[in-house]
Amino acid sequence: MEQTYADGDPLVAGHWRPDADGAGGRDEAAGRPSVVGGVSERGAAVVLFGTEPLFRNHPKGSFGQVAQAVHWSAISGGNA
Repeated sequence: MEQTYADGDPLVAGHWRPDADGAGGRDEAAGRPSVVGGVSERGAAVVLFGTEPLFRNHPKGSFGQVAQAVHWSAISGGNA
């Protein structure tokens, strides 16, 4: 786990509505991972963003996260 959502109310702005049964809302995301990385059993390095770091091309600081993810996954199968 590389990054988690904040505890409590993790979003300041945006649209994240729960399903009709109340599941999947932003309250369930509090304290859970938003970015995870690892190496698969085949040796491929993988980074998964639970956010949209390049949404509308104005991420304000997220380009660095994407660049680090690409760099990490490209070098030595992610074993850096």
